[in-house]
Amino acid sequence: TRDSRIRLITLARRWGQDACMTAGFEQCFGEACVIIDVDLQDPPELIVEMY
Repeated sequence: TRDSRIRLITLARRWGQDACMTAGFEQCFGEACVIIDVDLQDPPELIVEMY
């Protein structure tokens, strides 16, 4: 099943990380928004602890 809390955002071209994060924040709803890099420098398991 699909999770309605997760959305895929696509941009017309490569705008860079800052523009991509801004686009994500503009589409964000709810109490919190989490951005993590794909290199997993910050393990997803720590999201709750960091919050």
